[in-house]
Formats: sequence, C-alpha cells, structure tokens
Amino acid sequence: MQKEPYWRDEMNTREQLQVADNLRADEVILWQGKPVKAPFVLAGLVFIPIGLLFFGMSIYWLFSLESFHMLSSPFTLFILFFILFGIAFMASPPILQLMRYRNTEYIITDQRLITQTGAFGLKTRFVDLDRIQEVYVHVGLIDRNFGTGSIIVSTAGGVLMAAHPTLLSLKEPYGVEKTLEEAMKRARRRQSPG
Repeated sequence: MQKEPYWRDEMNTREQLQVADNLRADEVILWQGKPVKAPFVLAGLVFIPIGLLFFGMSIYWLFSLESFHMLSSPFTLFILFFILFGIAFMASPPILQLMRYRNTEYIITDQRLITQTGAFGLKTRFVDLDRIQEVYVHVGLIDRNFGTGSIIVSTAGGVLMAAHPTLLSLKEPYGVEKTLEEAMKRARRRQSPG
C-alpha cells in the first residue's frame, strides 16, 4: 500500500499518474513535482544569439549579392538556407522546451530518483539512490529572476553531462535537495550491513 507523499508540487491527477505507474510495490513517494514553466521554457532562449548571428550574416550576404546584381545566382539558395537555419535556430529551442514541459515530471522515492521528459516521445530515467554520489544545486541567471533552481545529480559510472539526471527549474531547489539527501542517507543505512 502506497503512503501519501509528504511533499508535492502542484500537479493534476493525470500528470501524477504518468511516472507513478512505474513504482515498485514497496516504494513510497517522498516528493513529486514539475519544473516551473517560465524559467524552464526561457532556458531555450540561450540559442537566440547564435540564430541571430546566422540570420544577420545571411541577410548581409543577400544584400551584398544584390549590390553586385548576382541575386539570381545559385549562391542565393545557399544564403536562403542560412536565413532559414537562423530562424529555426532561434525559434525551435523555446518551442521544444514548451513541448518538453508537458511531459516533464520528477519523483523522489525512498528507493529511487525518477525523471521523465521529452518533446515528442518520453525518456524516463530510474536511478537507485545508492548509485547517487553527489547532488548539486545550480541557480542560474534565469533561475535567480524566478526564484527557482536546478538539481544536478552525479551517479556512479556517469562521466558525461548527459549521464547526470537533472531536475530543472524547481520552485524550492534547496528543499528538494534536502529531501533527496535524506532519502539517500536512509537508503545507504538500509544497504549497509549491521
């Protein structure tokens, strides 16, 4: 029988059931939540300067071709590709983040850390608490403005940044980190002999 969690961010019932259906029979949810929408989506805006660079350079090349009366040359298609690439590079990351937001959910149980996210499909990670080595709280510029933060988890055997489960744009990151650290301590005590 599953106990009621002692701390949960606001989530509707449909969202709570997405990941919770994959819990073990003896697993208890300690915390469950979603990222705060605005900072989660705004994190995708960091790609806008790169997109503007591609867009600006392409427009410059386009006007240069016109000044040499070469606008009908095959090079024009190449420049149009860069213009479209610049627009896509500016617009797609925030749109993808908005699509990911719908599917993003985090759960800390007495046994595991579970993260789920995805724009088109779902990627769900299950990390046993005894595999977690370190927990970091990161509060970036966007997070600071919204009073949110992210938790980065370092796992045994994880060398790449993509291998680290990350809980992005949390409302109370230090409270969630404390819940995770306490759950890790209890899990280690259960694992240790004696």
